Amino acid sequence: MTLSAFRVRFPEFARADDGLVSALLAEAAKLVEADRYGSDLAEAQGYQAAYLLSLSAFGRGARSTGQTSLYMDHLTRLRLRRTPRGMVTGAQYRREGL
Repeated sequence: MTLSAFRVRFPEFARADDGLVSALLAEAAKLVEADRYGSDLAEAQGYQAAYLLSLSAFGRGARSTGQTSLYMDHLTRLRLRRTPRGMVTGAQYRREGL
């Protein structure tokens, strides 16, 4: 995801410095696997960067409104959408006590 696309999708971080956002987008690109997210890769990278940013000092507002967990929930939904039928993910395993 580009910096400008991030700014449009996550306006709650408008006050965050461009350098910080760019650095977190680069970190998110390393953390989010292309083969797991496919065509949703840019969106997944954006949500991962938003999650990381929500943990920073710029994320106080996101934490107070519960947005931090929503970023990870959306990232999980993107991943599950691409999980082949019949496969159990680690999150499902933990949640369902398999």
